[in-house]
Amino acid sequence: MKWGPCRDLLDVRAFLGTIGVIAAQDNLQSALLKLPALRPIDYGSAANVILAVDTSQIAVSFHLCQCALNNLWVWYYARFGSITLNNHELRFSQPKLELYGLFHALRSLKMYLIGVRNLIVEVDACYIKGIIWKNTPFY
Repeated sequence: MKWGPCRDLLDVRAFLGTIGVIAAQDNLQSALLKLPALRPIDYGSAANVILAVDTSQIAVSFHLCQCALNNLWVWYYARFGSITLNNHELRFSQPKLELYGLFHALRSLKMYLIGVRNLIVEVDACYIKGIIWKNTPFY
């Protein structure tokens, strides 16, 4: 790409922004090359395994990962998944959607969860907590 002389502040910002984008892409590329994209769950390890589920109005997304033994903030991802909701399921209330999404994620990953010792489930718990504390039906 050939750059001419900068005529105003917008040209300067565009030029400097290009340099920042290239540096960010280089950093991202080097980080991705150092770590494997997916790593299988080590069932013999005492490290925590995390199942994170996020349910929206149209779909359920989830991932399964395992923490590093020496650093709890380093996660090694094993599985990703998503499930779209049909027309009937789209009309569920938000608390029911959260539980329904958790159910489908557990069912979808049951083959990988058998044998896991330390499973941590992460969901949007405010709706589920409301169901438990208010003791009201969620339909």
